[in-house]
Amino acid sequence: MIAGIGKEITVAGRVYRVGKFDALTQFDIALKLVPVLGGAVTPALAAGQAGIESLDVGGVIEGILREIPKLPPGAGREILLMLLSGTQRAEDGGQGWTPLTVNGLLRFQDMSLPAMLEIARQALEVNLGDFFAAARSVWSGASLSPAAPSNG
Repeated sequence: MIAGIGKEITVAGRVYRVGKFDALTQFDIALKLVPVLGGAVTPALAAGQAGIESLDVGGVIEGILREIPKLPPGAGREILLMLLSGTQRAEDGGQGWTPLTVNGLLRFQDMSLPAMLEIARQALEVNLGDFFAAARSVWSGASLSPAAPSNG
């Protein structure tokens, strides 16, 4: 479910609104990406030649897109459609906005594969970028546990 507009982008001469999903939908997308996270995080860490605290979130997102083709047949398509489902394209002449997908299909047949992947990358960044940034803190030693109650 869309919680709001994440940002407007221009890809291949067209303007798009990338939607920000609610937390549960972001969680669903993150779970679907679990099989590719190891292959996405490891190169991002190696490129930084440092610990997890210097993990490049953009590098992780790029790595995820490189790893998606390694998923079982249909899984990559499902992830792409989830990401694209929150995006709208500006109508010619400023006549409003149209969702990119309808009933699990792309609405616009003039969209190229590179354009589709760039939009998906932007949607991934808008929706999971802060998750990866927060995970970097957790993985580097911070804790998500609540503070212990005091006896004072």
